[in-house]
Amino acid sequence: MIIKLLLIVALLAVAITFLRKRHATRFQAGKKLLFAVFVVLFVASVIQPDLTTRAAKLVGVGRGADLLLYVLVVAFLFASMNTYLKFKDLEVRLTQLTRQLAVSQALRRDELAAAGGGPDAAPRAGT
Repeated sequence: MIIKLLLIVALLAVAITFLRKRHATRFQAGKKLLFAVFVVLFVASVIQPDLTTRAAKLVGVGRGADLLLYVLVVAFLFASMNTYLKFKDLEVRLTQLTRQLAVSQALRRDELAAAGGGPDAAPRAGT
């Protein structure tokens, strides 16, 4: 009985953390829906552990624990791929921003040099 209480409290702590930081995490509607389904299924499986065994038998898996393992592996792969794709997107955005900054600084240096300020009048990158 204590483990049920601990698991539900832990899940509520995670849910509250996500809800408090929702502006920072920028969840999409589909992810919010999946998270809500996960919360409901988690609480149901903690309160009634037989549900996972019955669900496992419905889909052709022997035990509820095995079904949970399979679902967690799929969820981990989804989370890993989602994180990888976000990092790749950030890498592309950072590269574009760096290129724009370099071009902007070069144009500014050229404008200052053309205005008679000389090449030394423009600030150099890294100094």
